[in-house]
Amino acid sequence: NIVIGCGVNIVAHPQDTPYPAMHLNEKNSALTTQEMFQYLAENFARTLDEWDSGRGKASIRDYWIAHTRGIGQAIIINLATERLEGVFEGIDADGVL
Repeated sequence: NIVIGCGVNIVAHPQDTPYPAMHLNEKNSALTTQEMFQYLAENFARTLDEWDSGRGKASIRDYWIAHTRGIGQAIIINLATERLEGVFEGIDADGVL
């Protein structure tokens, strides 16, 4: 089993975060939470179909790499018991950072 979660700031965002934050209504004031949920649900279903029990992971990875930011830059990973620092080089064919 896999549990996937994400948080999307639509109407407001926290001001005192250790990283830049924004909310989507800063860019599109007409967006509703229902529209955002519909968009996420449709795209999740399409990506799950593309995943195809793991057979489509290479194309999903390629899409993700083409649209990511920060490759070649410093990265900090906060784990439950430790903090790792390094350079973000991407993810490999198995999805490992």
